[in-house]
Amino acid sequence: MVQESIDEIEKLKGERAHLEKEMSAAKKHYDSEYLKIRRMISQIESQLRKICKHEWVRDNHLYSDLYCKHCRVWK
Repeated sequence: MVQESIDEIEKLKGERAHLEKEMSAAKKHYDSEYLKIRRMISQIESQLRKICKHEWVRDNHLYSDLYCKHCRVWK
């Protein structure tokens, strides 16, 4: 009975370690994809800043930031 419990505990610890490795790999993949997409967005915003004739507006609440009403780039 005691040996069965110890075996079950070891099996569950192994499964947990395996799943933690999978989760770590998935997080690394997610982070790299997120950074890639964020860089693409940044490049697009940079191009918008160069070519748009900005008209800055702000929302109607305290301390709201300015943004262009045409291209939606924040100032």
